Amino acid sequence: MRFSSINLDPGAGDYYIYVFGLGRKKDFEINDQLHYIPLDHSERVAKSSLYSGDIPLGSGWCTGDSGGPVSVIFSPPEEPKKIYHYLIGVAFSFINLINERNTKAMAEIWGGAENVPRCGNKIYYTRVTPYIPWIEEQIKVLFNDNEKRELNIFVE
Repeated sequence: MRFSSINLDPGAGDYYIYVFGLGRKKDFEINDQLHYIPLDHSERVAKSSLYSGDIPLGSGWCTGDSGGPVSVIFSPPEEPKKIYHYLIGVAFSFINLINERNTKAMAEIWGGAENVPRCGNKIYYTRVTPYIPWIEEQIKVLFNDNEKRELNIFVE
């Protein structure tokens, strides 16, 4: 996963947006595998935050997912045969959208209404692009040099 360009606007292109998180199992244990949910498009992109579109019922951002990455995937023009995930944000909260319409379905998924966590299907994120200059400066301080380094995030 790479940091996105400061000029990247995920709301303006034909990008797929992905949300990643560990979440919890039906027995409330934290999952040991990273899961992701693809989103069609963002509804609103602002300078400092991104508000996602709808995600499938029962797949919402939930307990244990805060701080997870939000990325877009696309092929850069200089490498049209490669596909990269570009980090555009970090999740910081969700909106609880459990209501009478979907309580029954959520109860079936979680094994009873009393087990349904306070989860939602709309998500807020903090965009990382406004912080890239600050992150680059911190890397210079960390390495005690002025060499330009490519910002990449590696996940095993």
